[in-house]
Amino acid sequence: LLFITFIIAGVGFGLFHSIAFGLVSEWSDRSTRGKQLANFTASGDIGKIALTTVLTIIIGFIGWRFTAFFYGIVALFCLLLFIKLLSSSEKFHTTTKSQTISVPLHDFFTNISFVTANFVNIFDTLASTSLYIFLPFLLMKRGINPSTLGAFTAMFFLGNFLGKTLLGRLVDKYSNTKIFIISEISMAIFIFILANALSPIIIFGAAIALGIFTKGTVPVVKSMISESVEHHQNFDKAFGINTIIASTAAALAPLILGFLSNSYGIVLAFNFCAVSALLAIIPATIYKIVHGKLPKPQLATAE
Repeated sequence: LLFITFIIAGVGFGLFHSIAFGLVSEWSDRSTRGKQLANFTASGDIGKIALTTVLTIIIGFIGWRFTAFFYGIVALFCLLLFIKLLSSSEKFHTTTKSQTISVPLHDFFTNISFVTANFVNIFDTLASTSLYIFLPFLLMKRGINPSTLGAFTAMFFLGNFLGKTLLGRLVDKYSNTKIFIISEISMAIFIFILANALSPIIIFGAAIALGIFTKGTVPVVKSMISESVEHHQNFDKAFGINTIIASTAAALAPLILGFLSNSYGIVLAFNFCAVSALLAIIPATIYKIVHGKLPKPQLATAE
């Protein structure tokens, strides 16, 4: 039964991201889309850090079963509240009543901007998505006391929150590709420092900085996805495709890093992440060159 519920929860998790990113992109002005995506992704970190901390404390008093039950009730209440607010939203009714544009799948895969944006997402995911899983193993290899691992992990997640909030806003002021390329170079540098440094102080500082540039690139990449399909406004299908691609890369990342760690050592696994971050610059540069310079494809429409 637990296995079945995890599958159901996973389906909801996957659907949520593609739909939510589509709605945020559709309901945001282009000039403030980076900020809106930053706020949206950063709010998820509040749940990951603050809410999970509170729930862990509650579990100590009433156990995980009752905690999960009451949390489910609260989540259901939030869903009903969201539906009520959504139904009263003028943008929601305007969107649902507007002309629907149906875009064939092949049009997405012949859209070079969209394809390169997804390659950006793949390399960025390989570089960043599993670092927090392997960070404790690297710290233990450096002889850091296990009792302090929680502090390092907390700093890493704090960096995630700050990075999403900051980098997403910079997208509105500067181009998303410029912010992304700078972030990937910075990520690669701090991964190399983290993987090869011996001083706990240097590792501690690198963990915070690394947190900023790993998950901080999420709103930047998502702005590239939405920007690449903006001409036909079909954000839902675009983020559906992107979610499948990004989730596949996210599933492969820990397998690759686990194999490298087991076969060649944890340091090489982190160096692999740094190289992946640098490789992400290639499709980002291609995206910057081709975006806005290609003729718009002929898209099928449906009333």
